[in-house]
Amino acid sequence: MKPVLLLSLVAQLLISPAAAQLRTAAPSLRPLTVLPAVGAPLSLPNLTVSAAPALPSLTLSASPAVPTVRAAALPAAAIPSVTVTPSPALVAVGMVANAVPTSAAGLAETVGRSARQGPGAAASPASLGRLFDGMRAPGGAANTVVPETRRRVIAGTVRARFTAQLDAMAKIAPADKPLLDQVRSEGLELLGRIDGLMARGELDPRADIRTSPGDQTGTVTPRELRVGVYPVAADPFQWAHILIGLRAMAEQKLDKVVFVLAGDDPRKPNLTPASFRHPMGRAVLEQFAPFFEFSSIAAGTTFDGETNIFRLLSLNKKQRIRAFYLVGGDHYRLTDRNGNDDTLPKIEKRLARPDAGHEPERHKVEVVFTARAGMEDTVPTTLTVHFQPVMSFDASSSLVREGRFALMPYAAYQFVGQRRPGLYGIGVPPKKD
Repeated sequence: MKPVLLLSLVAQLLISPAAAQLRTAAPSLRPLTVLPAVGAPLSLPNLTVSAAPALPSLTLSASPAVPTVRAAALPAAAIPSVTVTPSPALVAVGMVANAVPTSAAGLAETVGRSARQGPGAAASPASLGRLFDGMRAPGGAANTVVPETRRRVIAGTVRARFTAQLDAMAKIAPADKPLLDQVRSEGLELLGRIDGLMARGELDPRADIRTSPGDQTGTVTPRELRVGVYPVAADPFQWAHILIGLRAMAEQKLDKVVFVLAGDDPRKPNLTPASFRHPMGRAVLEQFAPFFEFSSIAAGTTFDGETNIFRLLSLNKKQRIRAFYLVGGDHYRLTDRNGNDDTLPKIEKRLARPDAGHEPERHKVEVVFTARAGMEDTVPTTLTVHFQPVMSFDASSSLVREGRFALMPYAAYQFVGQRRPGLYGIGVPPKKD
């Protein structure tokens, strides 16, 4: 702004009704004065605006059309704090008063977003792995792109951990290197796609939602979040679980995938107790934070996944969420082998129930099936249904329990070896011929 224009603006503001408004709010304040400055910050022509030292603190709250501007407090306390709702002209006075002594970083905060990063904005690889221990990522605004530096940290950290998990298992099961190379190839391709979606602002894994009853209330994000919900027993986690979650993120543009680990079930006496499975599962999911999150919502219950997805939504009543229920293709049918409702009618009926736990105006549910052979027939449903291909390799938790350890992430293998050797046959010397 030219010096003459700036002087004219300040002079007009000092005699405007807005200035009179300020004098009315604090009668004992001396008028604002224009003083020559020794140094001219931000290239302003030897001009600064200072308030009388009797003003300890002043907050100018603008109308919705005008941004809020906070004037710096001065070293006096003779008059209590005053809050004024000014006209746009008075807001301009505050902006000039603030702009003169402010650094470039401070100016960025005055006129736009804060120049200071929030908690976790410069998260190190170590801190990213602690997201499940109370360090919840802040929610992003609508249609925002993850800042490039942070995006690189997130994507690079997950990619490095994924690779390290495979490298460690290759040393334990060298004969299965071809399998691990296949997992590596598919995983890196999916991680690359997810990184690209982040770069284009099509997903944001920083989205903050409650995944367990003990979580603090998450930050409500203006936009609708796209969240995968994947119920698994994780006895133990195996690579197909991981790749299915990553593929769902890449194909459905999910902000994150929440894995709901099953609780104990007396009908399944051979199921490893949840007291061990859940922390073991967390150890695996931490390697993929913040793309993946752990949920303990099923602990202490025998609820099925179609019930738990609504319990999860009930923890986030104020957040708009489009939930994608991830399930195997063997559930793509109306009834199970016993004639009971399967996934599609279960979810349809719960969506129609006012006591299911969700907020109909804010919560939507779609279903993603992992395609299997024999899924040619179309099952009638009112739900939006998606399909993604089966794994290119044979994988199941039962194969891991039978000794195919290369199928499990190293974090699970290490957890068992350190805390419960013998489980799944881990740590047991091989039998001699």
